[in-house]
Amino acid sequence: MGVAVILSAMVFYLSSLKSQPLPLLSPTPRPTSSVPSSTVIHALVDIFGNETNFTRLTSPFVNTSTKVAISFKKVDTGTRNLAADIYVDQVKVNGKYDEVGGQGESLFSFSPDNKYFAFRTRWQSGCCASDFGIYVIDLTAKKIIEINPPQREQDYSGQKESPTQSIFPLIESYGWDNGALKITFYFVGFSSDEKYYRISPKEIWRYDLTTKQYTLLETLPENSTSSTP
Repeated sequence: MGVAVILSAMVFYLSSLKSQPLPLLSPTPRPTSSVPSSTVIHALVDIFGNETNFTRLTSPFVNTSTKVAISFKKVDTGTRNLAADIYVDQVKVNGKYDEVGGQGESLFSFSPDNKYFAFRTRWQSGCCASDFGIYVIDLTAKKIIEINPPQREQDYSGQKESPTQSIFPLIESYGWDNGALKITFYFVGFSSDEKYYRISPKEIWRYDLTTKQYTLLETLPENSTSSTP
């Protein structure tokens, strides 16, 4: 009799558990792509573009309106990634580190309001992978602002050619936007044919130079060839 009562109680308890809804775990809100993760993107890209390096930057960049001159002085590092000091009218600028670095530099420009100077840098981080960033020089404060891509390698959730495929975030281009940069961003994968392919949608992000915060503006459709001006 006692055993029957116990079994009946256990059945009632288990049944009550099944009727309880499981709590939902809400992920931290963050901008995401509107393209389904099942969509396969495989577009050949040139990650190097019209790169130069600090060894070749022997002539200053001169602002045609203000005549402010930006010059680079190479610093020996003994590694494949070079380094340089930056000077604004022969005054050395400062940042988180004493100099800027990278294996290849490109996309040099002054802001329309003549307050900033910027360029893209590429660090060689492995045999088949690179790290991209943008250095912005505050010409008044003579300070360096370092901008990393809006997402990291571990944020990529799409398909891979293999579990060991080299994947990295790429800043393709940028444009000036009233105290901010509009950045064209996507992920790149190094393929077995030894070429680089874009493997995620192109996204336009806005980086505020004052708050140092990113905002995702839009995800470009796959038939779009647009990039930041």
